[in-house]
Amino acid sequence: MFNYRHYVPILKGKDGEFRSLSVLAPTARRSITPFIDIPRRDLDINTDQPKDQIDVYLEKKAKRIHKYWGTAQKIFIDAYDLDLDLKTPDGTHFVKFLFSRLRNYNIQAIPVIGLDRSEHADYLDAVRTAISTDKRGVCIRLLYEDIEVPSDTYSDVEGLLRMLGLSKTNVHLLMDFRSIYQKDLHQLTEMATAFLSNLPRVKDWVTITLSSSGFPENLGSVLPRSIEALPRTELDLRDNLILRKRNITRFPTFSDYGICHPDLLDFDPRVHTPSAAIRYTTERGWLIIKAGSIKKHTLVQFRALSEVLRGRPEYYGDTYSWGDKYISDCADCSVGNGNLTTWRQVGTNHHITLVCNQIANSPSI
Repeated sequence: MFNYRHYVPILKGKDGEFRSLSVLAPTARRSITPFIDIPRRDLDINTDQPKDQIDVYLEKKAKRIHKYWGTAQKIFIDAYDLDLDLKTPDGTHFVKFLFSRLRNYNIQAIPVIGLDRSEHADYLDAVRTAISTDKRGVCIRLLYEDIEVPSDTYSDVEGLLRMLGLSKTNVHLLMDFRSIYQKDLHQLTEMATAFLSNLPRVKDWVTITLSSSGFPENLGSVLPRSIEALPRTELDLRDNLILRKRNITRFPTFSDYGICHPDLLDFDPRVHTPSAAIRYTTERGWLIIKAGSIKKHTLVQFRALSEVLRGRPEYYGDTYSWGDKYISDCADCSVGNGNLTTWRQVGTNHHITLVCNQIANSPSI
């Protein structure tokens, strides 16, 4: 389906990230297979209960995926952040319901499961139903603890495949380190190399992807009215693996979490007031340009932030991506200030465009 010249962005299924996909250039769209983590439902701040019933919520997500990604290309869909035992009001397991909605929209969705979820009978049955109905196989998401002990994981994966009634030729493997730090790079490189170099029948899997992210949990360490550069540690991990490429029979596809941390953080507007900030991906890092509180200084701050970014050498120019054009237009006051969703769309669209170009122009492995 794809190789190491492809890109798998893991997106949190929020509106800004969905919209970023719809405004990608055709070359970038063809170079990616998005991996959507369906996020937990937002809570009503007055009742602390979910705003939508689970069936209404999932119907909205399926509709957005159809609107912003369409039906021409495949897409991975995971429910990593949801309670595994959730059911709709009529008693249908939520994964079974979600894939029935995706199917109604003709979305080429591939279900995802992890070894940590294989013991939940209803979840397993729902994934099995999606596999047998849609015939697009499955993605197995392996976490740090799975990659840490390869021999046990190889055996566990074989067991899961027997339960799903699949062979390796119908399976995508995603090795997901999630959040990583510079100090752990050597250990992570050793783990990934050992896992990949000993993976049984490595050429049989449909795809093999390695994901991680160096993006911080929050931007609290970046002072208001300041500019800070943060390292893209996941690129360092990929570079380390390239140095070991002779030991890796099949080099993995690159994956990251875009411009956000892998963990979905609960945000209560009664307690936390967000600041205006632009997250801008560069060749080796992220440029964070931060202003003050939105509640106190309003969204108009994004105009000044855009002007600052446009004047910096890191800016790629207004023809680079839809996101870059929006930054320039915002600085010129020819579009609105946008809101937090808009700026997640801007940053994610630029990020995906840049990573696609990096992967396409990287040396042959």
